Amino acid sequence: MAPRKHVTLTLDQKIEIIKLIENGQNYGMIAEKYGIGKSTVGDIKKNKEKIMKFVSTTERGPGTRKTLKQPENLVLENALLIWFMQQRRRHIPISGEIICEHFLFFISP
Repeated sequence: MAPRKHVTLTLDQKIEIIKLIENGQNYGMIAEKYGIGKSTVGDIKKNKEKIMKFVSTTERGPGTRKTLKQPENLVLENALLIWFMQQRRRHIPISGEIICEHFLFFISP
Protein backbone atom coordinates (compact mmCIF):
# COMPACT_ATOMS: atom_id res chain seq x y z
CA MET A 1 0.00 0.00 0.00
CA ALA A 2 1.33 3.44 -0.93
CA PRO A 3 1.81 5.98 1.85
CA ARG A 4 -0.88 8.62 2.24
CA LYS A 5 -0.22 11.89 0.42
CA HIS A 6 0.67 14.89 2.60
CA VAL A 7 -2.38 17.11 3.09
CA THR A 8 -2.17 20.72 4.25
CA LEU A 9 -5.50 22.06 5.46
CA THR A 10 -6.59 25.68 5.16
CA LEU A 11 -7.68 27.54 8.27
CA ASP A 12 -11.27 27.36 6.99
CA GLN A 13 -11.04 23.58 6.90
CA LYS A 14 -9.53 23.51 10.39
CA ILE A 15 -12.44 25.59 11.68
CA GLU A 16 -14.87 23.16 10.02
CA ILE A 17 -13.07 20.28 11.76
CA ILE A 18 -13.31 22.07 15.12
CA LYS A 19 -17.06 22.49 14.61
CA LEU A 20 -17.43 18.80 13.72
CA ILE A 21 -15.51 17.81 16.87
CA GLU A 22 -17.72 20.08 18.98
CA ASN A 23 -20.80 18.43 17.44
CA GLY A 24 -19.50 15.03 18.58
CA GLN A 25 -18.34 13.71 15.21
CA ASN A 26 -16.04 10.67 15.33
CA TYR A 27 -12.31 11.44 14.79
CA GLY A 28 -12.01 8.57 12.31
CA MET A 29 -14.86 9.88 10.15
CA ILE A 30 -13.41 13.40 10.17
CA ALA A 31 -9.96 12.07 9.27
CA GLU A 32 -11.37 10.05 6.38
CA LYS A 33 -13.43 12.98 5.07
CA TYR A 34 -10.40 15.32 4.92
CA GLY A 35 -7.79 12.69 4.01
CA ILE A 36 -5.77 13.22 7.19
CA GLY A 37 -4.76 11.06 10.15
CA LYS A 38 -6.71 10.76 13.40
CA SER A 39 -3.78 12.25 15.29
CA THR A 40 -3.97 15.33 13.05
CA VAL A 41 -7.61 15.76 14.05
CA GLY A 42 -6.49 15.56 17.68
CA ASP A 43 -3.75 18.13 17.04
CA ILE A 44 -6.31 20.51 15.53
CA LYS A 45 -8.51 20.08 18.61
CA LYS A 46 -5.50 20.67 20.88
CA ASN A 47 -4.64 23.89 18.98
CA LYS A 48 -8.25 25.08 18.85
CA GLU A 49 -7.61 28.18 20.97
CA LYS A 50 -4.62 29.29 18.87
CA ILE A 51 -6.52 28.76 15.62
CA MET A 52 -9.64 30.61 16.76
CA LYS A 53 -7.60 33.50 18.23
CA PHE A 54 -5.57 33.88 15.02
CA VAL A 55 -8.69 33.84 12.83
CA SER A 56 -10.45 36.41 15.03
CA THR A 57 -7.48 38.80 14.83
CA THR A 58 -7.03 38.67 11.05
CA GLU A 59 -8.79 41.43 9.13
CA ARG A 60 -10.05 39.33 6.25
CA GLY A 61 -10.76 36.11 8.11
CA PRO A 62 -9.04 32.82 7.42
CA GLY A 63 -9.44 32.79 3.64
CA THR A 64 -7.06 30.30 2.07
CA ARG A 65 -4.32 30.69 4.67
CA LYS A 66 -2.76 27.50 5.90
CA THR A 67 -0.40 28.69 8.63
CA LEU A 68 -0.63 30.77 11.78
CA LYS A 69 2.66 32.60 11.29
CA GLN A 70 2.79 36.22 12.40
CA PRO A 71 5.39 38.69 11.10
CA GLU A 72 8.43 39.21 13.32
CA ASN A 73 7.95 42.98 13.38
CA LEU A 74 4.23 43.71 13.28
CA VAL A 75 4.65 47.51 13.33
CA LEU A 76 6.99 47.42 10.33
CA GLU A 77 4.68 45.01 8.52
CA ASN A 78 1.67 47.29 9.07
CA ALA A 79 3.60 50.39 7.94
CA LEU A 80 4.69 48.63 4.75
CA LEU A 81 1.13 47.38 4.14
CA ILE A 82 -0.33 50.87 4.55
CA TRP A 83 2.25 52.30 2.13
CA PHE A 84 1.55 49.48 -0.34
CA MET A 85 -2.21 50.06 -0.21
CA GLN A 86 -1.74 53.82 -0.71
CA GLN A 87 0.37 53.18 -3.81
CA ARG A 88 -2.18 50.73 -5.21
CA ARG A 89 -5.01 53.25 -4.70
CA ARG A 90 -2.98 55.71 -6.78
CA HIS A 91 -2.56 53.01 -9.45
CA ILE A 92 1.22 53.14 -9.10
CA PRO A 93 2.87 49.88 -10.23
CA ILE A 94 4.92 48.23 -7.49
CA SER A 95 7.68 45.68 -7.99
CA GLY A 96 9.45 43.52 -5.46
CA GLU A 97 12.49 45.77 -5.77
CA ILE A 98 10.46 48.87 -4.86
CA ILE A 99 8.98 47.08 -1.84
CA CYS A 100 12.49 46.12 -0.70
CA GLU A 101 13.66 49.74 -1.06
CA HIS A 102 10.79 50.99 1.07
CA PHE A 103 11.41 48.25 3.61
CA LEU A 104 14.99 49.47 3.96
CA PHE A 105 13.71 53.05 4.22
CA PHE A 106 11.34 52.09 7.06
CA ILE A 107 14.04 50.28 9.06
CA SER A 108 16.75 52.92 8.62
CA PRO A 109 17.31 55.14 11.70
